[in-house]
Amino acid sequence: MSDAQTAQPDLNKQAKPLIDKLPDELNWQQDNRFNALMAEVPKPLFEIILPWLEAEFEHKWDRDNIKKAPDLVKLGAGMFAKMEKDQFLFSGIDIDEKLMLAWWPWGPGAPASLRIFIAQDPEDIKQPGVFSKIKSLIFG
Repeated sequence: MSDAQTAQPDLNKQAKPLIDKLPDELNWQQDNRFNALMAEVPKPLFEIILPWLEAEFEHKWDRDNIKKAPDLVKLGAGMFAKMEKDQFLFSGIDIDEKLMLAWWPWGPGAPASLRIFIAQDPEDIKQPGVFSKIKSLIFG
């Protein structure tokens, strides 16, 4: 059994109280690509869901303030920490809490993706080696 398969029941269990508070119109599905639960949020629900998320979660990260986030958020969120304009990452009241939520709108007038996931432990994430860092500096 893969790590994603063993982690998914834990994600479902941890996410349930959060999902139960969100509008019933959201259809939650497994997103195996990102080891997350995903729902498409129609544009009319933005004005309900975004303020609720801001009130429910202690930390709202965007592409500017993510640089100041603790490693659990920056590294643990993986690709969700690499945000563009109007994309947000929400983390819990207790910064050590690993349940996070990514808000990714698809564009003007389009729906948004709402993904709930469990952050990776930063200690388990392989840091790039010296040669990878040099290559990244040279080639971008």
